[in-house]
Amino acid sequence: MADYWISNDRKYCDFCQCWIADNKPSIQFHESGKRHKANVQKRLTDIGRNSYKAQKEQSKVDADMRKMNDAAMKAYMQDITAGADISSRAALEEQQRAEAAAAAAAVQDVQEAPGPSVGPRVPKKKIGREADPFYIPGDFSDEEGGPSKATAAAIAEAAKQKRIEEISQMGHGSMWVEAESDEGYTYYWNVKTNESIWEPPKEGFMKKAEYEQITQLALQKQEEKLKQEVKYEVENAPEIAARLKREQMSKMFEHNRKIKEEIECATDAKRQRKEEEAILDAAAGPYGRWQTVEHREEKPVDLELPAVPAPLYVPSAQPEVPERRFKEKVITHIPGDEKSALNDGFFKKRKVVRNARQRLDVD
Repeated sequence: MADYWISNDRKYCDFCQCWIADNKPSIQFHESGKRHKANVQKRLTDIGRNSYKAQKEQSKVDADMRKMNDAAMKAYMQDITAGADISSRAALEEQQRAEAAAAAAAVQDVQEAPGPSVGPRVPKKKIGREADPFYIPGDFSDEEGGPSKATAAAIAEAAKQKRIEEISQMGHGSMWVEAESDEGYTYYWNVKTNESIWEPPKEGFMKKAEYEQITQLALQKQEEKLKQEVKYEVENAPEIAARLKREQMSKMFEHNRKIKEEIECATDAKRQRKEEEAILDAAAGPYGRWQTVEHREEKPVDLELPAVPAPLYVPSAQPEVPERRFKEKVITHIPGDEKSALNDGFFKKRKVVRNARQRLDVD
């Protein structure tokens, strides 16, 4: 393998467009220099100027897009209102028919809903004023003569509303209703809790006819509310369609703006990468550019050799430590000659050498 040398790490200063040693003292010395500070201030000024220009251009583009959107919505609403083409007219008529059918189905479901004590009734055919259940004497009609049609309608509507308020107050806030069982006995049941009792409640109760009138009023109010909603949707169909179209266009513009920002970010990153590569090419010198050494782990080559079982190692037995045994020897008697020798040797009195200094003066 050939020998190679490794140079010291370097760091590129983007403000000064130069290379410096990649260590803390060199970086601090360079950043505290006058030239580096001047380049940083210049870069900040350029960024502020460019951002102001970009913001101004973006505001202009947004204003133009807003004007285009308003003009397109105005033209679209005019086309829908005037019915410029067959497709718009057909779509509007189809939408109105669908809304009317849905409203009619809802009203029919409400009318067919069974009440707790109201059985099925077949009303007889009524003619003239008898057809209005809220008729009050004194109303005017076209048959009897009197004021104009508009005045008569206004008076009849006012009387009708008054009658509705009177019937609504019949129950006096009571939730109990009088009913009759199959055997003909009278009992009372609670509209809210469905509880039934035989004795009249203390808080009062409503007659069966009153409860039927109140139920019919509630159904009529609900039907009128549904009719008003359907009428509002049919009359304001162009406006509703235009609002939905505006919401869709605003979402589309927002999506396009995000895509544009992503494309610009990717373009800026690519341009910056190219600039860095150009700078590296310029600073390469005669030996070429620096290349990053990547340590790659080589994959082992499978030689497809037969599997060899691993040897089984058994630990060898340690030798046993021999046990030391000591014998005790006992002397039963001592011979005479040896006893005298022992006495002379052991009991000989030693003389102390008196070479120590003694005191000369004695008191």
